[in-house]
Amino acid sequence: TRRKQQFLINHEVSPYVSINMILKDGHSFGDGRVFNDTLDLIESLDYPKQRLSFNVLISDLEFYEMAEATWPAMLSELHSVHVTHCDYGWTTGRSDRERHGALVQKKRRSMLAKYRNILYMRTR
Repeated sequence: TRRKQQFLINHEVSPYVSINMILKDGHSFGDGRVFNDTLDLIESLDYPKQRLSFNVLISDLEFYEMAEATWPAMLSELHSVHVTHCDYGWTTGRSDRERHGALVQKKRRSMLAKYRNILYMRTR
């Protein structure tokens, strides 16, 4: 418990922290996982919720519209929630074989960097 006491969080002076995600669609959470698993993870954090921001960029328009309509209310105890849509039309598959090939990996990393930059600029 002494070790645990060293890491107690001061809810009044804790810095603001952003949780940022880039998602393609509702299948972006992995096999057998859904967005509620992400909610459970955020809720399990031992950090003041009023000091957390959740920012997500979604490229699929239908999934974005659902998220924009529901997630801010589901995460209302957080400092802020930003749901952003941007789609460059990247259609590379999800399988490990497809996405880990050298040529695909270069394009994938470039696309993720573009999405990340857009997410950061829109949530400032």
